[in-house]
This record gives sequence, C-alpha cells and structure tokens, in this order.
Amino acid sequence: MNLPSLSLAITCVLLFASGLLPAGTLGPITYINDGTSVAISRFSDDIEGPVVIPETIEGKPVTTIGAYAFMGCWNLTEVTLPSGITRIEEFAFLRCEQIASLAIPAGVRWIGNGAFMGLDQLTSVTIPSGITLIGNYTFEDCTNLENVMIPQGVTRIGTYAFGGCTSLASVKIPASVTRIDDHAFTDCMDFEEVTFLGDAPSMGKGVFDYGTTVYSSPNKKGFTFPKWQGYDSEFIPTPVIAVVSEDKRVLKNGKGKQQFGSAKVGKKGGEKVYAIANVGNLGLTGLTFILSGANKGDFKILTSRRITKLQGGEYVGLLVRFIPKGKGLRKATLQIRSNDPKNPSFLVNLSGQGK
Repeated sequence: MNLPSLSLAITCVLLFASGLLPAGTLGPITYINDGTSVAISRFSDDIEGPVVIPETIEGKPVTTIGAYAFMGCWNLTEVTLPSGITRIEEFAFLRCEQIASLAIPAGVRWIGNGAFMGLDQLTSVTIPSGITLIGNYTFEDCTNLENVMIPQGVTRIGTYAFGGCTSLASVKIPASVTRIDDHAFTDCMDFEEVTFLGDAPSMGKGVFDYGTTVYSSPNKKGFTFPKWQGYDSEFIPTPVIAVVSEDKRVLKNGKGKQQFGSAKVGKKGGEKVYAIANVGNLGLTGLTFILSGANKGDFKILTSRRITKLQGGEYVGLLVRFIPKGKGLRKATLQIRSNDPKNPSFLVNLSGQGK
C-alpha cells in the first residue's frame, strides 16, 4: 500500500474508532460517509449475479471503492460503478473470479495496487484517461483478458501489472509512458507483440516474455534494431509516401512551388516527372491523383502505369504537363491521396506562365 492510501486508511480507522465517522449499511453495502462523499468499505459476499452501486447514499456522492471492499465476492458477475467514482483502492475487487464485465468510470483518477487482481472472467478493459499510474499487480492473473486500452497520460506501469494475463496477445504503450517495472507483462502465454508509440521507456527486469516482438516508429529515440532489450525489434508497419522530383529532391508536403516555365496559350509547355514511392513497410493504398485550384485545367496528369497501391519499396512515375489556357500566372495544386497516416493528402504546388 502506498503512503497516501495508507495515511487515508489510518485516518478513516481513527475517525471510525472515535465515533466521528460511523459506518452505515444499505442492503449488502457497508459505507463511510464523511459528510462530503461516501466510500464503499465492504460489500456482502452473499450476493450473486450483477449488482449496481448507487450514485449517492444519504444524499452524498459515492466517490471511493475502499481497499478489499469486494474481496471474496465470488459470485458477482457484473458490477456497475457510479459515475462519480474517483478512487478504487488496493485490492478492491481481489479474486472476484466471476466478474466478466466491469466498466471503470471516466472520472477515476486513482487505481490502487492489485485492484482487479484475479478477475478470471474479465475479457476487456478501458483504463480512464485521468490515470497516470497502473500500479503493481493491478490486473495480474486476469487470465481471460484479451483487450486493454492504456490511455495517453499513463507514465508508469508497475510490477506484474499484467502478469499472468495468459490471453493477452498484444498491447500499445502510449508515448507518455516513461517507465515499465519488473515483470509487468510476464507469464502472458499468448503475448506476441508490443507497440511503443513514443520514445523507449526505462525498463525493469523481465518486462515481457522472450518471443515478444517490439514495434516502434523510425523517428522515436532509444530503440535498437534488430534487437532491443533482448527482444526482436522492428518498425511499426506503416505506409509512408515520398514524392521525389526529377532532380532527385524529396518534396515536403505543401511546401515550395514547382515552376513549369512559360508557354503560349493552348500550346504544350513544360513537363515534370515525379516518383511517387512507398518508403514504409506496409502497403500504401487508395492512391488517387487530383488537380485542384483556380487553373487546374492548365495542367494534365499522366502516369507511367495506372496504380492505386504500392508495396513497401515500390514507386510509380507521374508526369505533369503544363498547357496554359490563358495569359499570366497560372496556378494549381496536385493532391495525392493515400492511407499514409501522417500525410493522407500530399500537396504539390504547381505554377506556370501563359503568354
């Protein structure tokens, strides 16, 4: 138990002993009302099936599920928590082996160590965005847990936080995580891959079982290839578009202008050839080439071959021809659409002079 929670628990015990903070009951619920909010301190282990914890008790919002509150409630299958819950204390649902559905309210800001340890039937969980720490043993031995969403904002994942989650096959680690402690994902028998969305965090011992593949982005720091921390290490499968001019310059999306010179109205003017390449490691799909802008009719797109998909390392040649329809400065935009997550619409600015 961490010090803040220990201090809170001691304070509640002292107040309870002094008679200033008496416990109340509501059906199977034992609770403490501090005059501002209510903490659930115990739930009867005789209750079976689904249960709903009320939003308020004695007119005060229920904000806390106390330490060990539901321990031993073997026959509960679902618990609906109040929307006002902000804290779930240590081992609150320890070994509630039949709970298959448990939605953690969005307002929860603290989840104690081992809070959901041993929930054998739990298959998926979404951790609220306000959580910054996934503590020790939080989901340990949740053997049917297949899907977990760790939100941006979590900075640390504790010891054995997901240890023994034998059905968990993969997880995405947000960029905010800077530390993963010892054995956080150990003994996850089906675990195959972990995707890091940010820089490499500091790592404890045996965080993953060997055989796990680590995926990361090429522009993130701290990873090594083909091995990192002893694990197989690869880039995240991602399509990446690159547009290269005929003078071998890699163009930047929407930056600069491609000058086509001058030509007489209605006559063929300058031409430029571009290479449209996929420099990523996943298929670039949905390729379309569109002209837009005030003078889009002054430019014509010709491709060396008709194609809508490029595998990693493939490219297609694109010829753009200028034929002015009027005098003066003529401008248009070449738009290249694809499934590149960073540049789904790649823009090339075109200009020429009609005379």
